[in-house]
Amino acid sequence: MRISMRISRSARLCLTGFAVGVTATVVFCASAVAADPLEQDKKKNTGATEPGGTDGNNEEKPHPLAKALELARESQRALSEVKDYKATFTKKELVKRKYFSHEMQMKFRTEPFSVYLKFQKAHPGREVLYVAGQNKGKLKAHDPGGLAAFVGTLDLLPTSSQAMSEGRHPITEIGMHNMLDAVIRQWEEETKYGEIQFDLYPEAKLETPSGSRNCTAILSQHPRPREEFKFHQTILYIDKETKFPIHLEQKGFPTPADPEPPIVEIYSYTNIEVNVGFTEQDFNPKNKQYKFY
Repeated sequence: MRISMRISRSARLCLTGFAVGVTATVVFCASAVAADPLEQDKKKNTGATEPGGTDGNNEEKPHPLAKALELARESQRALSEVKDYKATFTKKELVKRKYFSHEMQMKFRTEPFSVYLKFQKAHPGREVLYVAGQNKGKLKAHDPGGLAAFVGTLDLLPTSSQAMSEGRHPITEIGMHNMLDAVIRQWEEETKYGEIQFDLYPEAKLETPSGSRNCTAILSQHPRPREEFKFHQTILYIDKETKFPIHLEQKGFPTPADPEPPIVEIYSYTNIEVNVGFTEQDFNPKNKQYKFY
């Protein structure tokens, strides 16, 4: 999967990694390419002092993240109308100093929380299914290829070491709703502190295999590491047409040995179709379209 992110002046990175519980590898690339019109359109608000400061008129200045939270909550309202969706879900995560990535076809339902994933490319046919309140809280997973095919379907706790061997988050935290909620919680917590730079890119473009998406890109950044800050840089893409959060990047702090901020996690949702009308059968392991056994 190739994604062009017109955010920074120059950057190119190749992403490899991620999984939901079983070994797999898929490669996709993301590139950030600067464009002068975008740089000109960028709206910047930099906070270098503690919140609660005042301007020359003795009025309290808004926190640099106030606009970011406003846009994220607008996206949250748009998602509140989404009861289910199918999408192509791609992600990369850094786990124990190693990168993992996968591309999956996803079915997602909010009530009850339900997820079906079918892996693509490197391990075609791998399936993972989870429904809240069912199967004693466990997910079902199977891999049709290699030695794993002889094991059959596994029932795993989402937070077990096997289920999370190649991921930073359990399957219970998957989906656009959870991704956006986590970013909002992060930004709300970070409003307690200064030393935050906020950049807004109102004319960002997200290039995907299914076409280009017009987005608003939001970037927050902390100049130096502190225990209060989980990430050095957060970049959230919100689709202008749907208001959905379709791409998120979280980067760690650079080091003297490596001045390039390391990727910690990347999530992308493409080919999104909402309110499909999924039924119980879509999340039933006995569905004849699936291969759980």
